[in-house]
Amino acid sequence: MPTFWLGDIDQREMVLEKPDDYCIRRISGNDLAGSDVTELAVVRKHASHFIAQPRELGLLDSKSSDLAQDHIIFARRAGDDFDVLPGALTRIFPLAIP
Repeated sequence: MPTFWLGDIDQREMVLEKPDDYCIRRISGNDLAGSDVTELAVVRKHASHFIAQPRELGLLDSKSSDLAQDHIIFARRAGDDFDVLPGALTRIFPLAIP
């Protein structure tokens, strides 16, 4: 699943050109439901604290499905700067477990 770190200006501008096409989430926190961030001014101000992924999450049994997700990205901190490594560990699971 493509994951874009919004601290990168090119990735940020690509996502913010069409924000409705992406799920924008905070990098840190324990939000396992993966709620979207809708306040784009906050995203612009603290861009390095957010990632985005395409809303179209895939198909299950030939039907579009909403799935809950949580993400782990890997970064190295040097003072106030972060070097984010490419890729992420993403766990995807049904919204309701039967």
